[in-house]
Amino acid sequence: MKNLINRYATFIKYIFSAGISFALDISLFTLFAYLLKFLIGSYAIIVATIFARIISSFINYHLNRNRVFKKVDDTSKIDKKTFSKYVVLVIVQMLVSSFTVYALYEATKIN
Repeated sequence: MKNLINRYATFIKYIFSAGISFALDISLFTLFAYLLKFLIGSYAIIVATIFARIISSFINYHLNRNRVFKKVDDTSKIDKKTFSKYVVLVIVQMLVSSFTVYALYEATKIN
């Protein structure tokens, strides 16, 4: 059993990292959407998604880099190549997610 856990340790850590990031992202989205809906109406969905995704993405990057894949050679330096690729991926996912959720919300809104 211990051999099996060691074999899949990185994958298991990655799953936990993803779960933590997901829970943080959903929690922050819910909080921001609630707080912003009184100020900017249904656009709060887009803004809340962006804020929540930025925060959860930085936490996710840190967890993956330092805990999952153990790049702790110098934690003060961020690998610019991997970080820039990660940022591009986050931006694309954030835009697709925010506008899709907004579109679904608008499409299902009862007038």
